[in-house]
This record gives sequence, C-alpha cells and structure tokens, in this order.
Amino acid sequence: MTRHKPTEEARARVAALACKGATHRDIARAIDTSVNTLRRYYRRELDQGEALANIDIAGVLYSKAMAGDLTACIFWLKCRAGWCDRPDSLSDQERAVISMVRLTGLSPASVREGLLHWAAKELQTTPKAVAAIEQKAARQ
Repeated sequence: MTRHKPTEEARARVAALACKGATHRDIARAIDTSVNTLRRYYRRELDQGEALANIDIAGVLYSKAMAGDLTACIFWLKCRAGWCDRPDSLSDQERAVISMVRLTGLSPASVREGLLHWAAKELQTTPKAVAAIEQKAARQ
C-alpha cells in the first residue's frame, strides 16, 4: 500500500471544502482518500476551514441582526445571550430591548427606536403609528 503524500493543491481543496461545510467523508472522497488519512494529514485545514465557515456565518447573522432582521435577532439572542422562551413578568419586547442593549451597548431608547422603525417597515406604516398601536395595546 502506498503512503499518502499531501500536496499543496490537496491542502487548498480540503480547506475550501471544509470552509463550505462539507463533511469529512465527502472531503475524503473528493481527494480520493480515507477519512482517517484525511484527518491525519489535513487536520489543520479541516479545523481552520470549519472555523472560517463559522466565522463567516456568524458575521452574516450579526449583520442581519444589526440591520433589524427580527429572526436573526432572536436566533442570536437565544444562542449567544442566553435568551429563552419562558413566561415571566417581562413582555417579549422588553426582553428583546434588554438583550439588545446588552449585546450592542446602545441605550434602551435607541434600541426601542430601532425596533419601532423595523416594525413600521414590516407593517408598512410609520414609527409613530406603531408607537400608538403599542400604547393602545398596553392600555387594554
């Protein structure tokens, strides 16, 4: 049996595939070797590729959350800030504001204003109208 000899081309391919989230099994097939050989000779490329993929995805998620994507905000808060769906005395909006204040370092007023602008955009209305709806709901 011939001993595997890694090439720079193979290293680059392993790193690129790992960065795209390919499984070790699929990467091994792509370079025509076994999973054990892949892990033995390409450990650094596998680890770095996976880390770079996670960093890239986290960056996209962070950007979406900071741009007001509510789903991204909630996902980030649940995964990174310990936020969970449990009933307590705070409303969902209050919990979101508190978590975003902690996450961004912005003032509660700035976060609330940003959420009002996002809600207005989603509802195709103005932040003032959203605030009025919010106040009416709070009185009921």
